[in-house]
Amino acid sequence: MPEEPPVLEWTVSLSSQQPEKVAAVLVAAAFAGLVGFFVAGSVALAVVGPAVVLGATSEFLLPVRYRIAEDGASARWGINVTHIAWKDVKRARADAHGVKLLPLEKPSRLEAFRGVYLRFGDRKQEVERAVGYWYRNDATLG
Repeated sequence: MPEEPPVLEWTVSLSSQQPEKVAAVLVAAAFAGLVGFFVAGSVALAVVGPAVVLGATSEFLLPVRYRIAEDGASARWGINVTHIAWKDVKRARADAHGVKLLPLEKPSRLEAFRGVYLRFGDRKQEVERAVGYWYRNDATLG
């Protein structure tokens, strides 16, 4: 049997790759706060509006730490964590930027809300190798 690959950990920061979009997100958050305060006349909405915008874009704004190991694969950013155990992975779907590990056997509208998306960053070959090893079916990564 081949030697087990070491635990693979890496970080991808989308905001540092696309700094021009950070300004757009911050403007949208400020606009939400202004609308909450001036249009709705509510201090609470002036705080909640920007919090919702920043929360919804947190995966873009914050560095995402990925981990592939014997227990599964995970992505962490801020207080968010997504994890999938290898025994639960039914399909792996790769694109140019990463691979999505899915607990669904067939394509479904639920794919957007289920599983773990692992962005390659600058570690594409290592990620594909590790996923192929642990998932034991790297043919799905093509």
